[in-house]
Amino acid sequence: MSSFGSTATLDVPMEQPFKSAITTAANALNFSGRTFAEGGLMIGFNQVNNTPVPPHESIAKVIVFVTDGYANTFQTNFSCSSTPLNLGQSDPPFGGWGGGPWTFSFMDATSGNNVACSDTTFKSIDGTTKTISSNNQNVWNERQLHALSVANQIRSANIVIYSIGLGVGLDQDFLRNIANDPAGSAYNASQVSGEAVFAPDISQLQAVFDMIATRALYQ
Repeated sequence: MSSFGSTATLDVPMEQPFKSAITTAANALNFSGRTFAEGGLMIGFNQVNNTPVPPHESIAKVIVFVTDGYANTFQTNFSCSSTPLNLGQSDPPFGGWGGGPWTFSFMDATSGNNVACSDTTFKSIDGTTKTISSNNQNVWNERQLHALSVANQIRSANIVIYSIGLGVGLDQDFLRNIANDPAGSAYNASQVSGEAVFAPDISQLQAVFDMIATRALYQ
């Protein structure tokens, strides 16, 4: 189990038994900061992909990606720091409209604390150079490219991704593309297909998890 806010954390490594540890870690989650989906996905990928499988064991490799908001943070190198930093930006509904700024912040990749950085550009994952400004959404758009890049690595390793979106106003197409759901705008038929499901409120979350568990059982 990994969690992600302004940073991403490995809460429970791949282990057996796990139910008690997962329950304890889930009850202790700290809901604060931004949404560093890229980091949470990468931790999940490393745990699933690097766990040895006993000989003759029949398994399904699955990652369940759960979020209640927009991914809005990515990690890369900046000239102001000797180590990678996280860079996040406010979501469209909470800045930019009506003349307000899309605020952004540089964060320590371990603590999540804001750090001072004078960089005004970053190298995008698409190879171009983008400006960092409260007058555009370059940072917010980049977070999607980074998260989708990790998801592509996961699916290339034949690991199925299921996305669960909790709440309303989510970017449903983004969650479908993370899972490579056939209903997504970026569906890739050459990779394993997952599914994105949505729970408008917490009362429907258990049913969504049960449905995903059934799907995973028959992978």
